[in-house]
Amino acid sequence: MLLPLMIMVNNRRLNLGAVALVKGKVRDSIPTMTAVRDEFESVLSRSAWFPSAPFKSIGLIIRYATKRNLKPEFLRIHRPSGELEIAVELSMEELRGAHKEQGKLESLVRIAISEALLGVAEKYELPKDEIEEFMRKEV
Repeated sequence: MLLPLMIMVNNRRLNLGAVALVKGKVRDSIPTMTAVRDEFESVLSRSAWFPSAPFKSIGLIIRYATKRNLKPEFLRIHRPSGELEIAVELSMEELRGAHKEQGKLESLVRIAISEALLGVAEKYELPKDEIEEFMRKEV
């Protein structure tokens, strides 16, 4: 007997993931990324992006790499889900040392997400004001 395929429904507008391109481990990365993602989701809901955007959500992969590169790499818009797939890079060395300073990991993740979203806004001519205002308050 074949079971019906279960499709996960995700109502998030911003989905995050991380992948290490170099050896290493980042302490507390998942809870930190989750908290920062939640902050940015509220910013995105205020910015009125999604009614006019050619995608329904954003899937951002943060690559742990040898250097920082915050210019988003645009991968594709996944047709079935409508998710825009993008990636940025953070330095593994910088990430591993972030636990030594209170709030440093949050700051690095916040900067990576904001730069990625600003890149999306630029490419698709979406409003940037809410993101820029949020980042000014956080600095």
